[in-house]
Amino acid sequence: MTSTFALISRGYFPVEIPPPFTTKNFANYINRNKGKLPANFTNHKKNAKLMRHSIPRVGINRRAISVPNPVCFYDLCKTIEDNWNAIRHQTSTSKISKSFPKVGTAQGRAIVRYYLDGELTDFRIGLRSTSRYILVTDISQFYPSVYTHSIPWAVHGKSFAKRNRSAVHFGNLLDKCVSNGQDGQTTGIPIGPDTSLILAELVLSAMSYQIAKWIGGAAVVLKGDIDGIILTGGIANSTFVVNYIRDMVSFIIRFNSYTPICKADLHRYRSILKCLRLML
Repeated sequence: MTSTFALISRGYFPVEIPPPFTTKNFANYINRNKGKLPANFTNHKKNAKLMRHSIPRVGINRRAISVPNPVCFYDLCKTIEDNWNAIRHQTSTSKISKSFPKVGTAQGRAIVRYYLDGELTDFRIGLRSTSRYILVTDISQFYPSVYTHSIPWAVHGKSFAKRNRSAVHFGNLLDKCVSNGQDGQTTGIPIGPDTSLILAELVLSAMSYQIAKWIGGAAVVLKGDIDGIILTGGIANSTFVVNYIRDMVSFIIRFNSYTPICKADLHRYRSILKCLRLML
């Protein structure tokens, strides 16, 4: 089980920030004064802007990272700790995800992906060496553009979440904590804190679960990553599948496919397309 202390001490600052900059003292202070914290630490009313930074990447591109306000970040971490069992269950529902989070070691990050990058690379190499067709999809600019409201939609179902907006339901509370930490904005989640890996997987595991449920049997391999899906087999050669997946996830964010798609026989996939209409 993860804890507020772990998330603040080892999962607050983005991994790109140099080691001399640490939040351990803040985490220790919070841990010593749990019963004495001001009300705005836990009443879900504090609004604050993100501190945004830009760091170099390969070439001329730069990577945007964010540091949330300490009060808002504590509120989010406490909400995650209080609902960790439900969150862990939700992120494990997808049988195709390779990015679901797990608790890190005491010497590393608070939250890490279950599969290491090297393991994912080996997996992709295996797909490319054994598959006739490969469809690679990606949700473009997921972190900066995802709707925070899609968190309760993914956790509780979109219809239920729209009818029940109370903070009694932890998906709504997560939505509130995230938007509070970015001055009330409901578009995007911070890039960098470990909490965002949890939030992203909550949304995307629900999406990949539905995709696996309806078309997994028609694919040789169906695999989900943090913001994309690799699908192989004859179904990967269908423009109709791409278009329907795009339509079904468009309420989250823009959807891209990165493989040349050949013409496919509509009748061959008619039953699959009917199922896809029911997704999410």
